[in-house]
Amino acid sequence: MTTVATRAAVRMALLAGAAWVLAPTGAHAQETTNPPPAADANGPAIDDIVITAQRREESLQKTPIAVTAISGEDLRAQNITSVADLARIAPSLSINASGSNAPTASVPLIYIRGIGQPDPAIYSDPGVPVYVDGTYVAKSAGGALDLPDIQRVEILRGPQGTLFGKNAVGGAVNVVTATPGKDPQVRVEFTGGTYNLLQARAYASVAASDTLGLSVAVNLKGQDGYGDRLAINGKRLGRLGDQDRLSGRVKLRWAPTNALTIDLAADYSAYTDTVTPGQTKIIQSNLLNLWNANVGGPQLGITISQANTASGRYDNFSQAYQPARDRIYGLSGTLTYDLGGGFSLKSISAYRNAHIYFLRDTDGSPATYIEISRNSRSRQYTQEVQLLGKLFDDKLNFIVGGFYLREDASEFNVATILPGLYRTLHVAGFDIGRRYISTQSTDSYALYAQGTLKITSRLSLTAGIRYTEDRKDVTVFVDSPESGIVYVPTTPLKGDYNAFTPRFSLDYQVTPNVLIYASASRGYKSGGFNQRPATAVSLTEFQPETLWSYEAGIKSDLFDHHIRANFAVYRANYSNIQLTRQILINNQIISDINNVAKARIQGFEGELTIVPVKGFELSGTVGYVDDKYTKLQPGAIVAPTGKIPYVPTWNVGVSARYKIDLGSGGTLTPSVNYAYRSSSFSTPINSAVSFMPSYGIIGARLAYAPRKGPWEVSVFGTNLADKRYITSIGDSQGIGIVYQLLGRPREFGATLAFHF
Repeated sequence: MTTVATRAAVRMALLAGAAWVLAPTGAHAQETTNPPPAADANGPAIDDIVITAQRREESLQKTPIAVTAISGEDLRAQNITSVADLARIAPSLSINASGSNAPTASVPLIYIRGIGQPDPAIYSDPGVPVYVDGTYVAKSAGGALDLPDIQRVEILRGPQGTLFGKNAVGGAVNVVTATPGKDPQVRVEFTGGTYNLLQARAYASVAASDTLGLSVAVNLKGQDGYGDRLAINGKRLGRLGDQDRLSGRVKLRWAPTNALTIDLAADYSAYTDTVTPGQTKIIQSNLLNLWNANVGGPQLGITISQANTASGRYDNFSQAYQPARDRIYGLSGTLTYDLGGGFSLKSISAYRNAHIYFLRDTDGSPATYIEISRNSRSRQYTQEVQLLGKLFDDKLNFIVGGFYLREDASEFNVATILPGLYRTLHVAGFDIGRRYISTQSTDSYALYAQGTLKITSRLSLTAGIRYTEDRKDVTVFVDSPESGIVYVPTTPLKGDYNAFTPRFSLDYQVTPNVLIYASASRGYKSGGFNQRPATAVSLTEFQPETLWSYEAGIKSDLFDHHIRANFAVYRANYSNIQLTRQILINNQIISDINNVAKARIQGFEGELTIVPVKGFELSGTVGYVDDKYTKLQPGAIVAPTGKIPYVPTWNVGVSARYKIDLGSGGTLTPSVNYAYRSSSFSTPINSAVSFMPSYGIIGARLAYAPRKGPWEVSVFGTNLADKRYITSIGDSQGIGIVYQLLGRPREFGATLAFHF
C-alpha cells in the first residue's frame, strides 16, 4: 500500500468511526465483570482480576498473554507509590526512574525482557510505552502512579505490536483509573516520614445522578533530598533528591442514553525537584590532567581529584543548584457506543503537553568541569477508533481499529565540557562542549485487526495484524557554547518508517482453572536521527528495531483457588538494536544512537500466589533473561560477548501479608517484601566502570483498621537494611569522569487514612 493510500485509509477509518460515535443512540452497554471464585471453609480464595490487555475485558487467567496485574488496593497494601516500585512485583521488569541521561522522575526508563530505552531524548522512542485509560502517554509516564485513583496496573510482557502498536516492542504498562460514580467514596491519606516527608493524597468519586459520575484525585508531596551539596569546609550548600510535587486528575462519566457513554478526563502534574543524588569516580586521563594544569589550578585555584568530588554515602562538592522541573498536563475523551447485536464502537481522543527541564553537575566537584542541561517540550495529539464485536454465535470475538498520532517536540541541550581549555590553549581539538538545538515532528498512522475464534469449547485461535507508518521531520543545529563555532548548521532531515506486526496464538482450556497457550508476535520501534552529533559526520540516521518473540505459558488456579501459578518461557530474535553510546574519539565526545547488533533473548518467568488460610497471602515472582549478540554491525562499539545495557539476568520478588482478625478490636495486617536484582552494565561496551552490582531491598508495612470506623493507620519502612545501591552509571572516563546515581536509603513513615 502506498504512503498516500495508507494515510487516506486511516483517515477514512477514523472519520467513519467518529461518525458512528455521533450517530443517534440506542441501548446502553453495561460494563462486564467476572465474579470472584467461591469461598471455602478456609476463607476467601484468590480474587480474579478483569484486565484489558487485549483491549476488551476478560479474566487475567484466561488471557493468553504474560501479564502481571495488580489492583489499586494491593498497590496501597504493598506501598507502591511510583512507577519504579512496580519492578519489585513483576518478573523481567526493570525500571530506572532517574537515569544518568535524564535524572527526572517523570520519564522513567522501562525495560521488559531486556528491551527498553536507555535515553528519553525526543529522538529515542520508548521500547515499553505507558498507556493510561487507553491513551499513549510515553512522555509523561512518571506521573501515572502518583494519584490515588488507580483501579489496576497491567504489565504486558513481550511485544504488543498488534493492539498497542506504538513502539511496544518490549511490552507495555497499562494503567486503568477508577470509573467515576461507579463506587461512590471519599478517601484521604496523610503521610509523614524521614527526610521531612509530608504527603497528602485524596480521592473522591460521586454519582451526581443516574447518568453522571464525577471523580477528583489529588496528590501533594514534599520531601527533602537524601544527598547534600557540600562546600570544601563541609558546610551544606543545598540538597539533592528534593521532591516538591503536585498532581491532580478530574474524570467525568456521562451516559446520556443506554447506548452512549462519554468519559472525559483532565490531569496536571508539576514536579519541582532537584536531581537524584550521585557521586563521581575520578579516572585519570590526559584531558583531566591538562585541564587541571592549565585551567583548574592556575585560573580557578581548584584541581579536580577524588577528594573533592565525593563525600560520605550520598554527598558531593558541587556548587551548582541542580533542578529537575517538569510540567505536564493532558486532556482525553473516550466515547463508547453500543451498536446493538454485540457490536460496539469506541473513540479515544487525547492531547498531552510536557515540559521537562534539568541541569546536572556531572563531575560533582567545586569546579565547572562537565555540566549537562536539557530543556525539552512536547505536544502530542492522538486519535484512535475501535470497532469491537462478536460473530458466528459469539464464536469469533474481534477488534478492528485505526490510530493516528501527531507530536511536535523540541529539545535544547547544553553540554559544558572542560570550559576554559580551548580559550587557554587555542587548540581546536579542545573545543569539546556542545549546544544542541533540535525539533522533531512525528506523524504516525496505523490500521490493525485482531480476532479470537473458538475452534472448540476449549481450543481458541487468535490472529491479528497491524500496519504502522511513521514519518519524522527533524531539524538539527549544533555549535559550541565556548567558541561559538558552528559544527552543524541548521539541517532539515526526513525519515519514513513502516512495519507489519502480526500476532498468532493458540490457547487450550485444559480444565476450567488451567490454561495453556503458545504464541508468536512481532514488535517494532520506529527509527530516527541522532540529534546530538558532535560534528556533521555523526548526524546519522538509525533504522527501526524489530523483534519476533515466541512464547509458551500456563496459567492455573489450583486447590479451590488457593494457589495461583503462572509460568511462561520465551525466545526472541531482536534485530537492528538501537543502542546509545558516549565515547571520546580524537578529543571529541561522540554521543549517538545506532543500529549495532542482532541478539537472541530467551528466558522464563514465574508468578506464584498462595493463600493457605484466611487472611494469609504469600507471593513470589522470578524472571530470568539470557541475551546474546548473534551479529554485530561493522565498527559497533559493543562487547561481542557482553550484555545488553540495563538488563539484569535475574530479578526476584517475594512478599508475605497476614491480615490478623482481632475480633471486636479490628484487624492488624503486617506485610514484608523483598526484591532482588542481579548485576548489569550501563554501557554497550560493558566497561568495567559501568558495572552495576546486584542488590536486594527489603520493605515492610504494618496496618491497623478498627472493626468499625472510617479510618486506618499504617507504618512502613523501605530499604530496611539501608543498602547503598547504584541505579545508573554515566561513563565519561575519556575525560576522567564516571558518575553514579544512587538509590534511596532506608526510610520510615506513617500514614493515616480516612474512607467514607
